[in-house]
Amino acid sequence: MPARRPTRSSRTASRGSCMPANSEGISSATGRLLHWLVWFLNLAAAAGVLAITFELAPKFGFHVEIAPTLAIFLSASLASVGGFAFSAIAASILSYIIPETVHALQTILVASIALQTYSLLFLWRHIRLRFVFEALLGGILFMPLGLYLLFSMTPSVYRLYLGLFLAAYCVLSVFKPRDLFLPNNGIVRFLVGGVGGITGPTAALPGALPVVWASLTTMGKNEQRAFYQPYILAMQAASLIALGSTQPSTPLLSEDALVVIPALCGTHLGLFVFKKLSSTQFTLAINGFLMMSALGLIVRSL
Repeated sequence: MPARRPTRSSRTASRGSCMPANSEGISSATGRLLHWLVWFLNLAAAAGVLAITFELAPKFGFHVEIAPTLAIFLSASLASVGGFAFSAIAASILSYIIPETVHALQTILVASIALQTYSLLFLWRHIRLRFVFEALLGGILFMPLGLYLLFSMTPSVYRLYLGLFLAAYCVLSVFKPRDLFLPNNGIVRFLVGGVGGITGPTAALPGALPVVWASLTTMGKNEQRAFYQPYILAMQAASLIALGSTQPSTPLLSEDALVVIPALCGTHLGLFVFKKLSSTQFTLAINGFLMMSALGLIVRSL
């Protein structure tokens, strides 16, 4: 009986079986190499934009200092990975560079608003306006209480308690059962936003509790950021308006406006890293930034 001629599929399978066993490993290594190459190209582009800023700003009458610009760039690069904690990171650096407290706060607010706005361009598809409005309603209604606490109690004591709370959460979250989730409804979002309205004026951290709460719900990493980043943006915009009305002589639209450039460059790099993170890696990053914020609050209160 004549031997049957091999079919096309069997020949293809035979050729596939002869392919090197490490072909998948080579493909994976190539992907990682391309990933780092793209990241370095983005870094080079950001460095080029900053260099152009340093070169052209004096020609238009602006004075740009290298140290604050690099501090904003570094802070934005780190904070935009998780979408928050920019104020805590930037404040810990700028406190040694900018002696005027109001000027430093104004610089941080302008840069943070640029960071949050640019990030939302990549997250707008995931934004649920009702969720954000419920949190903002609580934040606006509870903000007077935060202002009252700011002027009636010692800020260092409040920062210490908030820092200890965030540090304790970061430690306890390691032992949290995987099936433990907090409720996600309108009342809870209102209360979470209300607490942010209190911690915003007193500790410059309106997003601390919203971030903690969002990380303990069933929302994914994009949905989490699409909830708390618009909230933080709106609360910080309100703070900047209030600061401008109480300090009309501060140079809001002069040198401070230029911090938008390093903030956007750093945010672009941070978002590139964020897109590559898994849900587990994003949770670890969130806990890391929360712990960083907690330590910053504790140190500032001592």
